[in-house]
Amino acid sequence: AMMTELMTRVRQLTDEVGRKRGRPILIAMRVPDSVEYCRAIGLDLEKWLAGDLLDLLVVSSYFQLNEWEYSVALGHKYGVKVYPSLDESRVADEAARTMRVSLLAYRGRAADVWAAGADGVYLFNAFDPQDPLWREMGDPKVLAKLDCDYFGSTRGSVRANGGNLPIGPYQKIETLNPANPKTVRPGESQTAKLRAGAGFKPGEKVQLTLRLQLDRPVEPGAVEVTLNGQAVKLEPAEKRWLRGPVGTEQVRAGINTVTLKPGPSVSKSLKWQDLVLEVRH
Repeated sequence: AMMTELMTRVRQLTDEVGRKRGRPILIAMRVPDSVEYCRAIGLDLEKWLAGDLLDLLVVSSYFQLNEWEYSVALGHKYGVKVYPSLDESRVADEAARTMRVSLLAYRGRAADVWAAGADGVYLFNAFDPQDPLWREMGDPKVLAKLDCDYFGSTRGSVRANGGNLPIGPYQKIETLNPANPKTVRPGESQTAKLRAGAGFKPGEKVQLTLRLQLDRPVEPGAVEVTLNGQAVKLEPAEKRWLRGPVGTEQVRAGINTVTLKPGPSVSKSLKWQDLVLEVRH
């Protein structure tokens, strides 16, 4: 209630000053992407939206709790524009983090934002005015023609800077990364979700490569992998990665499902550490 009173006073002041100067002052708020989590930390986000206390909803931070469609639907329900925040990844593994802060990764993340129906893209801690992203991420048609990387999880399950209320009970999205692997036992399978910002037309001139990282090397054919129920042949690559081509017809716009199952030759549990889809035009 105290925070709602504060935001109400801010809105009243911006409205008053906006009338005096002859043009409005818009209010943007950057908050976690969950009504329930916001309430748990003292922010009655839905009441703010219903009470017309903000104009631009900027969601997420160093952690993400829901798919972007959740926030888009929430903001648009109250006529508020939604700008998902693409904060830099803070996953613990250095190699995994480096992959996730690349230009290729940010292109994929921006494409996901547009595919979810958002009104724009928000960058946090992006200081280089010469970065190509500023000329690319604002147009989904431009992004569709560029190379990019899609990850099972860009941020994993991490804390905000300085700490925060534990997010586990509120997190509804894939969190696969080296710090949060999936244990795959012999004879059993594990499934991970992977978002792709756009689908592909049959025969489109694009090379798609699926990559999985395990905690140890395996022999060729030692694991069975499917993408949306269709088999994918992966071969061992560098640093415990498996990689192989996938067809354009196998990838959906939005959520894709990747399943990993050890073959008969695998007698000990594996840890599935990472998942990437490379798009190269």
